[in-house]
Amino acid sequence: MTATIPEGVSAGHFDIIFTHWGRTITLNRYNENTTNISGDIIDSEYGDDESITGILVKSGQKFVFDKEGFAEQGDGYLLLKYSEHSSDPPSQHDKVTLDSETFEIDSVMNRFDLYYYCRLYKVG
Repeated sequence: MTATIPEGVSAGHFDIIFTHWGRTITLNRYNENTTNISGDIIDSEYGDDESITGILVKSGQKFVFDKEGFAEQGDGYLLLKYSEHSSDPPSQHDKVTLDSETFEIDSVMNRFDLYYYCRLYKVG
């Protein structure tokens, strides 16, 4: 199913947003190897640092009471240009780092072949 760009919106509009709000972010792609018999993960690792341009928005600060006490949850969202990442899009479990904060990608959604919308959760 191909979604069409909403009326009144163009790729040029989105490029302007990236020009003003885009920041350099470090991406580490997640690689895992599984056994061909059971599908269990044998090992996993992260690739080399990759500098990308994106818009990372952190949601409001939240705290959750857990067994260990209060834990901060610093979830956020990441927007990436489709045109720059369509041949190798981000995927679940990839990590992004901005301003010494590391987030893991929870889900990735392609929006109108204009941008990728990634939901993040804080891991460090």
